[in-house]
Amino acid sequence: MDLIKTFEEACNIKGLDPEKVLPDVSAYPVQHQKALIATAKLFIINDVLNEGHRFDWNNDDEYKWYPWFDMEVTDDNPSGFGLGAAGYDNANSYVGSRLCYRTRDLAKYAGKQFEDLYKDLMVVS
Repeated sequence: MDLIKTFEEACNIKGLDPEKVLPDVSAYPVQHQKALIATAKLFIINDVLNEGHRFDWNNDDEYKWYPWFDMEVTDDNPSGFGLGAAGYDNANSYVGSRLCYRTRDLAKYAGKQFEDLYKDLMVVS
C-alpha cells in the first residue's frame, strides 16, 4: 500500500467527499473547533492507514501503537510540538482505539505526516 499524504487522499480511498464528511462544529466554543475537525480527519486517516484493522483489546500480544508528541520547546523542537516517539500498549491506550496503529512505522508516519492535525487536536490555540 502506498501511504496517503493528505486527508483528501484518505477520503478518496474511502469514497467520501472531503468537503461534506466533516462535522459542523459551529455550535462548539471557538477554541475547540479546530480540535474537533482534526479529530474527524484523523479518524478517517487512521482507518485508511490501518486498512480497516480493528484491534482486539483482549489480546495482550497485539501491540497498539500511537504517536507520542513532545510539547517542550528545545533547540531540537523550537515550535514546542513535535513527534517524540512511537509508543505502544497491549491492552490499554492513552489515545483510544481510533488513533492506534497496527505498527510502529505507521504510528511514526502518521505522527510526522499529519503532525499539524495532531497539534490542532492536542494544543489549544
